[in-house]
Amino acid sequence: MSTVKSLLIGVGVGAVLGILYAPARGSETRRRISEAGDDLRERFNDMKDELSNKIEGFKDNMGTMASNEIDRLDTEASSAQRQSWQS
Repeated sequence: MSTVKSLLIGVGVGAVLGILYAPARGSETRRRISEAGDDLRERFNDMKDELSNKIEGFKDNMGTMASNEIDRLDTEASSAQRQSWQS
């Protein structure tokens, strides 16, 4: 995750520096910086949403696996208990 974060920061800094050194009026430069910031924010939010979805999927899978394992252990315990009563 730190590599992606570093990459995004580098892209953002590079974009801002490129805009600042390009010959343009101040209002145009500020508009470009604002657009670059908005674009970077949107990319970050997309990555955050994607990561959240993956985490939710992982949690759902782990919950299902845990529930299945509990059911399996309950079945085995019931079977073992019946066998000990029959002995």
